[in-house]
Amino acid sequence: MVASDMEVSEQHADRLVRSVVGSIIRGTVQDGSCTISNFGTFERRRRKGRKISSPFSSGVDAEIAEGYRVGFRAGKGFKEAVDERSTG
Repeated sequence: MVASDMEVSEQHADRLVRSVVGSIIRGTVQDGSCTISNFGTFERRRRKGRKISSPFSSGVDAEIAEGYRVGFRAGKGFKEAVDERSTG
């Protein structure tokens, strides 16, 4: 879809998409978030460690280490586009 929209080869479109995704990842890791206007914000969120009861083994607890996860908040333009299509 990107190649036809931009009227470029599939290889060029692939490089463009990989570049954009790489920029989103770098921005999120380095700055803690990356915002794309009218699309949304990717955020690096800290998650505390915790213990859970394993659903597969009765009586066995599992420990999940603390770490970071990626969160996403949809932007106004994205929300509106999705809402238009669902009510459309």
